[in-house]
Amino acid sequence: MNANNDQIGNKITLIPIFDVQNTNGNNFSLTTDRNVRILYTQNDLVFDQKASESEGGVLYNQSLTAIVAKNKELMRYNNMHVLIVLETLSGKTIVWGSKQFPVRSKCVPLITAISIELSCSTIFPVFFED
Repeated sequence: MNANNDQIGNKITLIPIFDVQNTNGNNFSLTTDRNVRILYTQNDLVFDQKASESEGGVLYNQSLTAIVAKNKELMRYNNMHVLIVLETLSGKTIVWGSKQFPVRSKCVPLITAISIELSCSTIFPVFFED
């Protein structure tokens, strides 16, 4: 990341999209918080975002991989549409995804951890600026 960008911290919140009532920028409301999971990663998070031109305009392909402690419960989030809440090291909260453009989660079990591969294609870029 360059000097104008903030780094992502190691806290990540997964919210199943079916629990999200609505989203508006970095604000959202939930129908229930029963399925919300707060995780702490074992790796540095690197948010990858690439813009590509399409017939409808610019499309942003975004991805992030988090390595978290092994937890059997997390496998139920495999192939689920989610809303992700990230926090930067300066304390800024970033909401990634929406009801219209949810983030897709893929959980891959490792020997002592779980890799959560998150991806989203959207018309909205994500900024991590101070």
